[in-house]
Amino acid sequence: MRKGPDVFFRTLVTPIAFALLALGFDFFLRGHNDPGGGFIAGLVVAAAALLVRMARRRGLLRIRSDVLMPVGLLVALATGVAPMLLGFPFLTSAHGEVALGALGTLKWSSALAFDLGVFLVVVGATVTIIDLLAEEGGLAELRERVTGAGTTPEAPEPSEVRPEPSEGGEG
Repeated sequence: MRKGPDVFFRTLVTPIAFALLALGFDFFLRGHNDPGGGFIAGLVVAAAALLVRMARRRGLLRIRSDVLMPVGLLVALATGVAPMLLGFPFLTSAHGEVALGALGTLKWSSALAFDLGVFLVVVGATVTIIDLLAEEGGLAELRERVTGAGTTPEAPEPSEVRPEPSEGGEG
């Protein structure tokens, strides 16, 4: 009886996960010039995390994934509020260039910070869901977190069910 993933699958997961992480990094950086951005990059990195979770029975991230969501929301919110403090509308983007001497110039955009927030939220939410579903009884724990209740309400006994009065009366 086999107790884990196939050796072939475990061997191939490392280069595939590395390629997915590199692709996610590329999508993240080119998001405002070409198709990509924080959302797509987050999904690609979450796919790498899923593969590693399936092959190695451990998570890809060294930090708790449910911490990434509030941090990402704070980064995205700060990106939106910062222009307001300078008298500009919410989520106004700034861009420019920085001279790095012999290295040339670096083009920057404040929209990258917003994409970072979106990226953190997507990775955090997706990996948290994957981890919860991978654990024994994880779906029940996810349901408890969503509803806030310890147990689901039981259905009433048939004798306790009363028919609803019909509208329109008798006649």
